[in-house]
Amino acid sequence: MTERFKLRMNPAESFFVTGMMMCTGGFLEVYTYLLKGGVFANAQTGNLALLGLALAQGNWLHAMHCLIPVLSYIVGIWLTLSMPERMRHGMRWETFFVLAEILVFFVVGCLPETVPFGVSTVAVSFLCAMQYNTFKKAHGIPMATTFCTNNLRQAVIHFYNAAHGTDPDASRKAWFFVRHLLCFIGGGIAGSLLCGWIGERAIWVNAAALIPAAGVMVYADVRRNGRLERKQD
Repeated sequence: MTERFKLRMNPAESFFVTGMMMCTGGFLEVYTYLLKGGVFANAQTGNLALLGLALAQGNWLHAMHCLIPVLSYIVGIWLTLSMPERMRHGMRWETFFVLAEILVFFVVGCLPETVPFGVSTVAVSFLCAMQYNTFKKAHGIPMATTFCTNNLRQAVIHFYNAAHGTDPDASRKAWFFVRHLLCFIGGGIAGSLLCGWIGERAIWVNAAALIPAAGVMVYADVRRNGRLERKQD
């Protein structure tokens, strides 16, 4: 990879950054399930199924509990469609988002246990929606960083293509997805252990783990803006 290409490439598409986002996805899935009332924050399939179950049973309170992260997820997706247009110059949207994510994780970890679960699940679901619709590919390959279903599907497809020789690049793509899946699982393992050891404050560890990724992205943005200024001069 040439230095010129490295400078051009959005750091949000590097494996280091997307791998860290996958770890975050696995961590948050475990965190909300274990500590925030047994709901899923990353993808809303499970919550919608639980919503249907609660409605069928006439459990209106639990239905509202399941609906809260779904509504938060919708708002998060909506914002990711509008915010990047307002940040065409200066800091990239992806960089701003990771910095904001670190800050929100720190705040969530500061909330006392007396705060209702809904407050934390709204915040986490909101961030997961924004992460999902912000980090959509790595090295030009479409992927998701908050759940695994399609990533697993793509890994199997590319392994199949590699075995049948239909795509000379299939093996590399297959292992690309496998690496990200392992990051997700690693995040889940870390989340499970940390939640058992330090409870609510476990999310601070996740926030700290994202700081190097944020640093890489900020550095790339500073260099990018410097090049743009020199071109204008």
